[in-house]
Amino acid sequence: MAMGACLAALVAGGPVAVASANSDSGTTDERPSLVALGDSRAAGPFIDPLSHDDFCMRSEQNYGAVLARLISARSYTDVTCIAAKSENIVDTPQRIGTTVRAPQVEAQPRHRHRHDQHRRRRLESRRRHP
Repeated sequence: MAMGACLAALVAGGPVAVASANSDSGTTDERPSLVALGDSRAAGPFIDPLSHDDFCMRSEQNYGAVLARLISARSYTDVTCIAAKSENIVDTPQRIGTTVRAPQVEAQPRHRHRHDQHRRRRLESRRRHP
């Protein structure tokens, strides 16, 4: 996969995996990074073993984890969560248990970078114009 390329796999009405070969870090490792997004189908709450880090009930054997191993991903981030809706993936936080989770797309590295830049500009603007 070429540097900067992006691969998105969409399973009819189901989970989404986003893989990107990102050159932001300056490394020559061209293996893709994988971010798994989605709802219960993607999280795999009935597949053992489950991760109990939070209330999202992700399996360590869900499709994202299997795909990450299959493509020898440089990094793997699983933000799938039971009961997630389309808006929770794109732009609306999800309340699950006693926690509120950021929109899943924010876990994608380039999205985080843009969000951080925007936040820094807002803070600088506030400092200049109190």
